[in-house]
Amino acid sequence: MLTELPISLRSPVHLPEGKSGKMSLRHSDKKRFDVVSVREGLLTGRLPQKITLSKPVRIHELYEEGMGLWIADIPIEIRQHKEALVKMAPRGNVLVGGLGLGIAATLLANMPQVDRVDVVEINPDVIKLCDPHHPKVRVIDDDLKAFLGAQQKWLWDSAFFDTWTATSEGAWWEDVFPLRRIIGQRFGKWYANSVFYWAEDIMLGQVGRHLMTATQAHWYYKEGLDMPMTLRRAKWFVKNIGTPGWEKRYGKLYPEEEFNG
Repeated sequence: MLTELPISLRSPVHLPEGKSGKMSLRHSDKKRFDVVSVREGLLTGRLPQKITLSKPVRIHELYEEGMGLWIADIPIEIRQHKEALVKMAPRGNVLVGGLGLGIAATLLANMPQVDRVDVVEINPDVIKLCDPHHPKVRVIDDDLKAFLGAQQKWLWDSAFFDTWTATSEGAWWEDVFPLRRIIGQRFGKWYANSVFYWAEDIMLGQVGRHLMTATQAHWYYKEGLDMPMTLRRAKWFVKNIGTPGWEKRYGKLYPEEEFNG
């Protein structure tokens, strides 16, 4: 049993409880946590891990009325965010899609190599409750897809996207896929570690299995995908969405209004 959370799992967030519109920010005290859940372990190959503390710690929870919990700064979330930022190696100007509790924005702003953090958040109530008010952070009230579509060129050294609450196969197709396509079409091959999609490894653990099996035709998996794909082809399909080669081969299968409506 641990007496306190390891530094690597501690949240950078310190926000008061409050309510704005349909959103509410609440505190809770807990001492038992997943660090790697069983589901994440099955989909990514990690070993599941739990921790128990001798004393409870304060957890921030963001709720939407009628919808339930959006996000909480529990250790598994902090671990996933910090691992993502290590892979990104952020520096200079960073774009964040989705404010949430401000975990990513705050972690990034506290890095000396980061000069500015632009956060795009569509919900003004979330902004009111969770804006970190850090001198490096600028919060922009806008829809992320519309914001990206309006940019003439890529202005950031790296980006972190997290505008979804689910980590399902459907979340990848409905939320990550359109973002990858917009970025691929407008800015080229922005798919390396400098652009990170939160929990995409968990989602692709499900998507990849379907791409590499003889899946029946589905809204996501069109007949023209020529499945089962090889591992190499499946990786190419995922990483090159929106680039000219991808659009030439697969673009007609996915009318943009179907996923960007």
